Amino acid sequence: MRTVKEGKIKIDENGNRIFYKLYGEGEETLICIHGGPGQGSEYLNILHNICIENNNIQILFYDQLGSGKSDSGGDIKWNINRFIVELEEIRKYLTLGKVNLFGHSWGGMIAMKYAIDYPDNIKSLILSNTGANMCEIVATIQELESKLSCETYKTLIRARTGVAVDKDLLEDAVLEFNARYLRRETPFEIDRSKKKFKEMFSTARKTYGPALEGLWGKDPYGCGCMICYGPLLDWDITDKLSRIAVPTLILTGLYDEILPKLHLKLAEEIPNNEFVIFGNSSHFITHEKESELYIAVIENFLKRMISKKI
Repeated sequence: MRTVKEGKIKIDENGNRIFYKLYGEGEETLICIHGGPGQGSEYLNILHNICIENNNIQILFYDQLGSGKSDSGGDIKWNINRFIVELEEIRKYLTLGKVNLFGHSWGGMIAMKYAIDYPDNIKSLILSNTGANMCEIVATIQELESKLSCETYKTLIRARTGVAVDKDLLEDAVLEFNARYLRRETPFEIDRSKKKFKEMFSTARKTYGPALEGLWGKDPYGCGCMICYGPLLDWDITDKLSRIAVPTLILTGLYDEILPKLHLKLAEEIPNNEFVIFGNSSHFITHEKESELYIAVIENFLKRMISKKI
């Protein structure tokens, strides 16, 4: 039976606390960094099965400040670097030594920056559904939006420019995009995919913490229709990717909102990498048809990294 330990860690001089949950008791550690920002780690919990199959791996999930069960952060100034420092404080507090990192979406950005800033503290890196340049990510999202129906696309444009729109039409426009490029049914059928997305994620955005608004920007409609315009928009570490020295696994879905061509850029710049595209998946692969295959690929990579005694 796996061991589960959870608690809260005081993370800064203001007394802000971070919630964490640690599965297993292995000598090796995999830290899972969630997306969002502001989302919390619960949606990644399926990955704890890795420590059942691999008894020598313990898996750490944590909710970033302003996310999930962690403190809100109060009036702090939101910036990307504080999340890198946060990860290092957690690693030190739990005396984890050299770790393996998994980052999904926004969490992948944290993982990449940590690998660059603290190269001696990690053994391997897993980057899932992420990118090195936020402007390029925004551009690919808009590229995909332009392929929706003209009426749907116009609804999104009008909402973002402050024009009054019907809230139901706007929510359906966002839902259609999400059902195609965030969590996709296979075989694909739009109505079934919309229904499934609503069942699984309808309450998720309502539970997002203040890190979302602090980094992404305010969404006056509260439905996820806004393109990033906050501090995260300045994110770009493309010219630093070659400094990631550890073995790296890059994962994405063929229909990801962060298009595979942006993952190809990661593969072209990170020296020692393996790159896998899941042909029936989009952004939340853990919640799609290929989730078992996705986990198996991660397990295989970790087993090989551990056997190398990096």
